Amino acid sequence: TPSTPAAPEKDYTILGSQDARDDLYCAGVVSAEFDAKIKTDHPDKVVPLIEMQKSLDSAGIKKLRAEGVSTGEDWAYFTNGFSEKAHADYAKGATRIPVATCVERASKLPPGDLY
Repeated sequence: TPSTPAAPEKDYTILGSQDARDDLYCAGVVSAEFDAKIKTDHPDKVVPLIEMQKSLDSAGIKKLRAEGVSTGEDWAYFTNGFSEKAHADYAKGATRIPVATCVERASKLPPGDLY
């Protein structure tokens, strides 16, 4: 029987400031938009969404580190948790923050350097 990886022991999507959580949630929203649009739009049109995701993830984790919420080694738990949540919301057509708002949020950030 193949074993499945253990789920994190805590819900990383409820930790840290609202501002940091909004950055990370928006990263997931633009990732979900990329996954949907890459099937119908020219790749050159949707590739910027990947850069936006990186910028938003980097900004959110940077804030969590400054707040003492993230140790730096645990960043993937945060980014994965928010990505899963945002993708599920996107699939239901019920994102907490609209795609356009997330794109605008990302446009104000420097390039991502987290990954």
